[in-house]
Amino acid sequence: MGSQVITKKAAIVIHIYKDNLSEYEKISLLQLKYVLGSYPIYLTKPLKLDIRQYKEVLGTQLEGTISYNQKYFNGLKGYNYLLLSKEYYKSFLEFDYILLYHTDAFVFKDELNYWIEKGYDNIGAPIYHYDGTLNPKDYICSGNGGFCLRKVETFYEYADSYKWYYRYEDTIEDFLKYNWRGKIARSFYYLGLLSTITARLHSNVNTVRLNEDVIWGHYIPKYYPAFKNAPFEDGMRFSMEYNCDKLLLQNNNELPFGCHGWFKEKFIDFWKPYVENFGYQYDI
Repeated sequence: MGSQVITKKAAIVIHIYKDNLSEYEKISLLQLKYVLGSYPIYLTKPLKLDIRQYKEVLGTQLEGTISYNQKYFNGLKGYNYLLLSKEYYKSFLEFDYILLYHTDAFVFKDELNYWIEKGYDNIGAPIYHYDGTLNPKDYICSGNGGFCLRKVETFYEYADSYKWYYRYEDTIEDFLKYNWRGKIARSFYYLGLLSTITARLHSNVNTVRLNEDVIWGHYIPKYYPAFKNAPFEDGMRFSMEYNCDKLLLQNNNELPFGCHGWFKEKFIDFWKPYVENFGYQYDI
C-alpha cells in the first residue's frame, strides 16, 4: 500500500463554487498537494469564478479547470444533476479514474494506486441514514461523494441512461420511513412520483430528493449488478465521515486513505490530533 508507482491514469477533481477559501479549506488543499502531488489536479467550477486563491495554494499541481453552466452550482440539487450527467464524466474520459476531493476532505496517505488496483467502479466512505447524531445506525451503502474514487468509463456509461434506477418500490419504501407528520408534508411529492406522468419524467424528478452518491452507491448497484460498488469493509478503509470512532476501532485504529467533512462542527474535535500530526495549526 502507498506505492508511488502509477500504473493507471488518474486525476484528482475538486468541485468549487466560491472564489474564497477558508483557512481550513486551505489546509485540505495543501494536504492534497503534499500527499498526492504526483497526480494531476483539476477544478470543476461555474463559468465565471475567480480561482486565484486555488492557484496560490495548489501551484503547479493544478493541471486545469473545467467549467459548467451556473445552474449546476445553485445548491445541492444542481450539484446532484451535474454528478449524474454524461456531460460531467465526458470531461474526464482520458482518465481511467477520478478521485473526487471536496474542499472539506483530508487525505492521510498515498494509497490512490492501491485502491485503483482493487478494480471497483465506485468507492467512498460508508453512507448512513442521517439521524442528527455522529453515530447514525442505518447503513445505506459505501460511496460518500466528498472523497471517493470513480471509474470514469463506467460512470459515463450509466449516467443519463434514463433507466429506472429509482423505482416504485423505492418510492414507497422511502415514504414509509417518515413519521405521520413527515408523510403528510411529503404526500403530494410522493403521489406525484407514483403517477404515470411524473414517472415518465423520473430523470428530472425522482433524483432531486436523493443525493447523487446514494444513487450511485445504492440504486445503481441494486438494479445493475455489473456495477461494482465497494463493500462496507473497503469503504471504511478508504474513507470515513460518520461513525468515525467506531470505524477506526473496527479498522484496528489504522487511519483510512482519507476522510470527508473533517472541519465540520460535529467532526472537528475528533480529527484534531490526526490533522495536527501533519504540522497544521488547528485552532484558526
